[in-house]
Amino acid sequence: MSAERFRKEAIQELSAHHLDARRLRTPVSVMFAGVMLGVLVIVTSSLILSMTYARKHLVSGQLDETSTIVLHATDFGHVSKLQVAEGDAVRIGQNLARVSYRDDERNIRAIQERINQFTQAIKESEVSYQKRVSNLLERNRRINLRHSITRRNIALQSSKIEALSKQLERTVELHQKGFVSNVDWLAFRNGLASEKQQELHLQEQLLELEQQAKDILLRQTVLEAEKKDTLLALRLNLSGAREELNKARQGPHQVLTANRDGYVSRVEVADGGSVVPGQPIMYINDRAQATTATLFVPPVATGYLKPGDTVSLELDAFPLDLFGHVHAEVDHIPGHTVKAGRASMYPVRVRITPSPRIGIYLPGMTVTGHITAEKRNLSAWLFRPLGRLLERMT
Repeated sequence: MSAERFRKEAIQELSAHHLDARRLRTPVSVMFAGVMLGVLVIVTSSLILSMTYARKHLVSGQLDETSTIVLHATDFGHVSKLQVAEGDAVRIGQNLARVSYRDDERNIRAIQERINQFTQAIKESEVSYQKRVSNLLERNRRINLRHSITRRNIALQSSKIEALSKQLERTVELHQKGFVSNVDWLAFRNGLASEKQQELHLQEQLLELEQQAKDILLRQTVLEAEKKDTLLALRLNLSGAREELNKARQGPHQVLTANRDGYVSRVEVADGGSVVPGQPIMYINDRAQATTATLFVPPVATGYLKPGDTVSLELDAFPLDLFGHVHAEVDHIPGHTVKAGRASMYPVRVRITPSPRIGIYLPGMTVTGHITAEKRNLSAWLFRPLGRLLERMT
């Protein structure tokens, strides 16, 4: 037996036995199935991790009124003549109803009291402004007096400094000849410097007084303009109250007229019904359909909206599976919140894009939708916290 043959047999023997147990070769089909299963797991994992995760906020609202005009009663009374019914078309200037009010002196006395208040306010304002102007004039007179005194003091100080300067020149000669001691000469020179400082101080006072006089003149001008505006407003109110008094004395009734073209959408009071001040009598709408809506958005979701964004809405009156979504564009985001139940919401105005599946949009229809606050895939959702943890550890 050759050495080459012995080596092959030894190798076969080692591949066939291991610790008295014979090895089994793996079939090719089993290996292929394992590879395919691994590929399937990898593909499935990648698809799952590439899926997006979105956090949304539910919002609701309703379609806005289309330029609704409400006609109110102005006093206690009753509808004496109703000339239209719900659904009637009206033209601008058309008489709609006549409201008769109680013929008593209460309303006239109230108007007369307002007239007296406006008259008294005009008198008090004139006296008050006159007093303030007099105070300004008195202050201006005092400032002018101090201004004159200061100018006179500056002139006297200038004369005094001029005389001291001449005397200082003579003192220099006497000091050089030894007739004046150093102490006396220095005292004389310091006295002249002190007088010059006093002159500068007087000039500063003079400038300050001149500025105060200018400020007083400016305040007087502003006060005159304020007086004119205030008295004009009071006199206009007085004139309006007098006209109202004349109308009240002529007859206690009100004729409701249409101030736009449209139709009567609702009548709140029947013919002969009683009314109170501020009570709605009827509503007038135009024929146009509602094209805007108000969404009540919570504060946590408002930051994810901006004008021009598109929001998908669902009209509650039309099932979603049959009519689909209605697209709307964010038109205005106010800077304040309103109370919607117990929560504070932002009343966001959106503009509706009509869907061909829905043929009518009426004011008051309720809508719901979702605002996407956050959108990312599952891989970022799973691995981003791990990345942050590693950053903190490093």
